[in-house]
Amino acid sequence: MTMSPSQDGPRPGDGETERSHPGPEPVEASVEKDDAKDSPSDDEPIEPDNGETQDTAADAESEADAEKAKSTRRLRRARPAPPVDSDDPDGPTPPWLQRGTGRRSLAGLSMIMILVLVVAGIGWLLFSGGETTAAETDEVDVDTCRVTEYDDGGLMIAPPQLGNASDRATATITTNFGDITVLLFGDVAPCGVSGFGYLASQGFYTNNNCYRITTQPAEPTVTLRCGDPMGTGDSGPGYRFRAEQKFEGQPAFDAFALINNENGQAGSNFAFVRGQSIPTASLSVIGQVIAGFEVLDQVGASAGLDSFDGVPPQQVSILSITIAEGTVTLPPTELPGTEMPSPTGTADPSTPQEDDDPSGDTTSPVTGPSMPGIPDPSR
Repeated sequence: MTMSPSQDGPRPGDGETERSHPGPEPVEASVEKDDAKDSPSDDEPIEPDNGETQDTAADAESEADAEKAKSTRRLRRARPAPPVDSDDPDGPTPPWLQRGTGRRSLAGLSMIMILVLVVAGIGWLLFSGGETTAAETDEVDVDTCRVTEYDDGGLMIAPPQLGNASDRATATITTNFGDITVLLFGDVAPCGVSGFGYLASQGFYTNNNCYRITTQPAEPTVTLRCGDPMGTGDSGPGYRFRAEQKFEGQPAFDAFALINNENGQAGSNFAFVRGQSIPTASLSVIGQVIAGFEVLDQVGASAGLDSFDGVPPQQVSILSITIAEGTVTLPPTELPGTEMPSPTGTADPSTPQEDDDPSGDTTSPVTGPSMPGIPDPSR
């Protein structure tokens, strides 16, 4: 029986064929080679896909936020907040009262001071204006009176605070010849009026003898000087002050004035000037005689018909002085043959003043510098 080649035993070369065509192992090796070609080598960087990139950025950002939070916590631990009293009914302490560093406290105080100054400035602008300015204009600065001590031979009265006087006041000066009424101009001469009023209230002029009288035929017909405690014309109360001279160089009628020394300072000396005169720097007019003209004329007549200058031949004494605030209403003083009232009377001291109608019942108020014969010091 003849066998087919497929049935015979192994043929030469079959083993080589099997070795050259292996089974499944060569296939696996080929697959591994393909995978090796597709996979990157260790030297090349691995590029992640888009999802992995976003995750990595988010992780980095989270780490940065975590680092900042740690830093903040460290700072807070380094500067602990003040404890809060739970029993405090007013709540926690305000920030500007909390304890802190010196720089922080100084900044807080500076801000508070700035706010206070701003509020004060606003208040001053709101509430200061025309009224304040007017008040400052009406008020007298007491420093302008310049009260200073002065050696008057042992005489001394406590220096007063001068400058405050009523706009109008009347002084009734009682003499051994009769009463003389003077209207005081406190609004025009506050220093002079307050100085005279202060000494009168202290009784300084009681029983004071007038030390000099000057008479002449022409006006002013009589100038009577009083108020010196030593009777020399140079003495005073132990101080001097600066009186106003707003009538200097202007015509004045029946003036009542303080007598100034060579330094322009007044003390206690004063003068009655009968008739029209032009005051100089030696006189500070503080008022006007409004009644008692006949008294001055009688005093002048006592010195004789001729001109006279010296100690009064007949002693003239100031018995008392009474000052009342406000004006007075007096009967008109009318010269014979004239049509308008005049407070000046006659220029001849030997001729007493007469009224056309002594029993007249008409009256005329006296108001001060605006009355006839008294110039307005503001002009």
